[in-house]
Amino acid sequence: MKNQLVFIKENNAVTDSLTIAEMFGKEHKNVLRDIETQMEYAGEEFNELNFERNSYKDSLNRLKPKYDLTEEAFTLVVFGYNTKEAVQTKIKF
Repeated sequence: MKNQLVFIKENNAVTDSLTIAEMFGKEHKNVLRDIETQMEYAGEEFNELNFERNSYKDSLNRLKPKYDLTEEAFTLVVFGYNTKEAVQTKIKF
């Protein structure tokens, strides 16, 4: 398990969809769906500044999609979750 929710990428604090899935006990495909739903609601300008579509190689060396998210994007996606982990994250926030 990753022990770091946020990391630095190009001088910006970000997290990614894989980390969110792991930290909140969700399947990555469902986190991707949640992100894409929020992107539909948020609009193009917000999305360009806060979500970056990327990829990673899975255990079978296949290229799979993921997203890097700014703090604002993370907040938008995760604050819709109602798991114990999400509630604790909201309290810390």
